[in-house]
Amino acid sequence: MSTVAISYHDLNQTARKANQVAQKLDNYASGINSKIINKLNNYQGGYSSDISSAINIAKQKVEILEEQAERQRAFANDLYALEDQCKAVDRAVKSKISNLTASFRDKFNIKIGTMDRVYSTVVSVFNSNVVTRHIKDGLTYVNEWGNSLRSNIKHWYNYQGGKAFIKGAAVAALKIVIGVATIAKYVGMIIAGAALGPVGIVVLIASLVGGAIMFANGVSDICHEWQATKADNPFVAKKLRNINSFEDSLREDNHHGLANIVKGAELVSGVITITAGLAKGANQAYRWATNSAGSIKKLSDLKVLAQGGALKFKKSLFDTKIAIRDGGLKVLGKDLLINAKTNLASKYLNFSSFTNKMDSIKASASLSKDLVEGKEIGFSLLTKVVLPSVTAFDNVLKAKPEIVAEPTGQLKIEFFETVTLGDLTDPFVDIRDTIKENILNQKK
Repeated sequence: MSTVAISYHDLNQTARKANQVAQKLDNYASGINSKIINKLNNYQGGYSSDISSAINIAKQKVEILEEQAERQRAFANDLYALEDQCKAVDRAVKSKISNLTASFRDKFNIKIGTMDRVYSTVVSVFNSNVVTRHIKDGLTYVNEWGNSLRSNIKHWYNYQGGKAFIKGAAVAALKIVIGVATIAKYVGMIIAGAALGPVGIVVLIASLVGGAIMFANGVSDICHEWQATKADNPFVAKKLRNINSFEDSLREDNHHGLANIVKGAELVSGVITITAGLAKGANQAYRWATNSAGSIKKLSDLKVLAQGGALKFKKSLFDTKIAIRDGGLKVLGKDLLINAKTNLASKYLNFSSFTNKMDSIKASASLSKDLVEGKEIGFSLLTKVVLPSVTAFDNVLKAKPEIVAEPTGQLKIEFFETVTLGDLTDPFVDIRDTIKENILNQKK
């Protein structure tokens, strides 16, 4: 004796999926008609046997797809018919069993308990009531809709460029954030009436230009990423994704003159920013060597870096040696961890002022962009996490101390400015990145 168990839900779901497959096959066939056959029929150039052959092959493909779609629909209809037949058999069996049960109960005077009657009534109502059936059907539909949505998203992500679009759009969005943060920082300085000398004004203009170009790069990048997801040809999609800057977009549209202006502005802005960074690093080293809050006024002041700087470096090495001897590596390591926590908070979580907020947002977006792109992750972590976490030295900040808010929100009297290894190496990293970018552009 054998047993057959039939699930109405599985029958219904399989039939629905068969209809969905049929619809996809129809869409595929319609796409071949509209995108291939119609275009070949409307071709205005020289006609050849190859075009005729291509049309015939495409039509044969359409016929095969339509035949498969009909088979899927027939299969779905058969399943629906089987479901109806099974339900009819279930109803007949239920009626027969109910009659036999009632006869048996009456014959032998068997009584049914109250709870059994309640349970039986609830089950019967749930299976026969129109409202509850609609609720059940609605829940089934929602579940199937969710499964279909998940399937479509998975298909888009794996086979229709979704994975590449998400990554590209994330990078583009982070470019926009970097550009907006840069612009907002310097516009905020202008609104606040910051005292800027001639050099400061030049750096401000260069930074605004650089921020605007970064913003334009992000907008251009995300637009081309979206166009790539709509492209039918994978080679066209790849070409669109390689247009990842405003300059590339202009060149693609044959606006080479304007593209050269944008490139020149970006290069000049980068050089000015790098020069300002080198000057800042030189002044930090000068204050370290002289133990003062002063800055380099003339080139002859650089001698201090070679003289006093060397002596102070030697003394700092001696102090480190004493610290290791007296406190041990454990104490030194603890100090390094405490300093690293404070330094990274100052770089990425410093919201004590509007300018610091923009700097922290820009730094966080820049690091996130490198990680999302997945290029030179080790180098990025070294230059943007490791080096900025290590304190190189502390400088006298001002002749008079000032009260400031730490990234944690606590107030403190600030006597010194902390200079990290990242502060000293950032300009050289920028130089390296600029040279590398120009080499890649020349290869294009």
